[in-house]
Amino acid sequence: GLDNPNSNDIVSQQNSPINRFIDRKLSIVETRINSRIDELTQRLNDTIIFQKKIFGRKQFRRMKTALRRLDRLEKLLAKNECENNPCQNGATCEDGFNQYFCRCRSGFTGQNCEQDIDECVQYQGTELGCQNGGTCLNIFGSFVCLCPANHQGLRCNIEFNDCHNVSDHEICGQGLCLNIPRTQNKVAAFRCVCFQGFTKSNPNVESAPCDVDVDECRLGIDRCSKDPPVDCINTRDGYQCGPCP
Repeated sequence: GLDNPNSNDIVSQQNSPINRFIDRKLSIVETRINSRIDELTQRLNDTIIFQKKIFGRKQFRRMKTALRRLDRLEKLLAKNECENNPCQNGATCEDGFNQYFCRCRSGFTGQNCEQDIDECVQYQGTELGCQNGGTCLNIFGSFVCLCPANHQGLRCNIEFNDCHNVSDHEICGQGLCLNIPRTQNKVAAFRCVCFQGFTKSNPNVESAPCDVDVDECRLGIDRCSKDPPVDCINTRDGYQCGPCP
């Protein structure tokens, strides 16, 4: 079937209780079989010993019955119920006494692991399901989450941060990068806040870099003396006033 490599780890724990139950069940069955064989063997030995002392039809019938029962037990023990591969979808078959158990892979259930688990239903409303408005899509043996624009990850539990792993200078030039929620799939969303002395060549675009030096002298926003007049000298990140007259 289809496997979602991202979700196998999430659902791998779901069959642990079943596997523990199988281990306990097999141990109990094995103990009972060994106990029964020991009991029949002891009874057979007792019958043979008794027969040596007093041989009769009754004792002979008891011996034959015990031998037949022991033979049936040995045949049942020798039979491998897993021989015909009853377990489906990659499950592991465990042979038992006159029965078998299937250890299901993640994403499957049922006596023979023939049923695909609908994780979308099973995990709905829990931390294992799709988060933040993600849409769950069940696939054979697993599931996937279709995430909204501002989230990613197996369960849509990771928020996009387009300022992460890049320097402010790389993305905003002479400014600070501020993450904002995405509104479109695969379209980055952030805002550049310019440092003092810089502005954007395209001020109408939030993500535009701060790539223009503000000429405070030309704009007349400097604080140099006007009376008496003092020269304003523009610098890369500000301005400075000339010498006083």
